Formats: sequence, C-alpha cells, structure tokens
Amino acid sequence: MILSCTSCSTRYLVDDAALTPKGRRVRCSRCSHTWFQEPRAPLPDEPVFAVDPIDPPPLGRNVNLPALPSESGRRFPIGWLVLVLAIVATIAGGYFGRPWIVDVWPPATRLYQALGLEDEKAGAGLDIRNVVSERRREGDRLVLVIEGNVTNISDRPLAVPVLRIALRGADRVELHFWTFRPSVEKLMPGESVSFRTQLEKEVPGAASIAVTFDDKAAGRG
Repeated sequence: MILSCTSCSTRYLVDDAALTPKGRRVRCSRCSHTWFQEPRAPLPDEPVFAVDPIDPPPLGRNVNLPALPSESGRRFPIGWLVLVLAIVATIAGGYFGRPWIVDVWPPATRLYQALGLEDEKAGAGLDIRNVVSERRREGDRLVLVIEGNVTNISDRPLAVPVLRIALRGADRVELHFWTFRPSVEKLMPGESVSFRTQLEKEVPGAASIAVTFDDKAAGRG
C-alpha cells in the first residue's frame, strides 16, 4: 500500500504485511514525523485471508520508510543555481577583464565610466623611457625635437595611447602642450616603440619638458 506523511506529504510504498493486522507506529525518513498507521481495509471484492496468530518479526518501535518520489516534495532549484552562477561569472569576467575588453573594444571604456567602473589610467603597464630633447635647425627654421620610446613592461598585450608633451616654466607651470599618436597601436610584452615629435614655434620661459600619456584622449576612445 502507499502511505503519505501527514506532515510533509512524502509518499511511501509499504508492504501491507509490515504494518501487522493491528497497525503500527511509523516514521517519515524525510522529516522524521511519526504517526500510527492503521492497516489497509480490504476491498469489498477482495478475499479475506485468515490472519496468522503469530505477528511478523518486530521492526522496532518506529519503522523508517523508503521514500517514493512526491510531486509535493521540495526539489532543489538547480536551474536557478546554474543561472545565478552564470550571472556571477559574467559580472566577474567583465570586472576583472576590463583591460582586455577595452583593448579589443575601445567603446567599452564609456560603458565602464557610466557604471562608475573607470578603467585603468591611460598607459598603465607602459613605460616612457630615454626621453631627449634638442633644438635643431631644419632649413631656415629652428625646431624643438623630442625623442624617446615607450616599452610594454606588463605580461599582456597593451594598446599604446596618445602621448602628451608639455613645456613648463621654471616654476613648473605649464606654458604649452600638444599631443601625438605613436607609430604603432599595440605592444606585446617586452616590446618597445620609438617616437619623435617636434615643435616649430618658440615658447618663451620654457625650462623643462614632461612626456606623459593623455588620459583625456584615451577617455574619448
């Protein structure tokens, strides 16, 4: 016969003989609820057999019943768990993989800024080295020539952003600046690219030069 737990509605298939003619106390193996189970009454057309006066061997005070699948039983939401894990993995990948995503798809920078997750500063992982400057005469013109190189000191490919040249006075106040883009767009780990730029006009009071990466140009993508 099929029993149903009166507490959690879990169903069990039980041999009629296990209940004995007088019934017995049973326990739900799912929720541990116990109750007294009467034996099944015979159907009108079912032959009634004489009951052996010797009861079957006792099964203990409580009988642990083997559970049957139950439509009303609670099932673990595996589908929801998989969905949540997929969403978490996507968010984590988007957060920690920002440099690679921006490198492959530059417009993603604007999306990160809109979400308050601004990417690394322009030139992170790159180093500006061996900067030299001198005034040279080219024909009838005297120009300021600035040279140097950019090296990828990281362990991944990096895009080379726009460079910014600033002329400063003795008090380090910026007097003039301009920007230019190096000859290559991407550097592999350990690679370098040389650059050269020049200014044809004189800037009175200029005492030093600063070469940096242009954050504003990088933000414009």
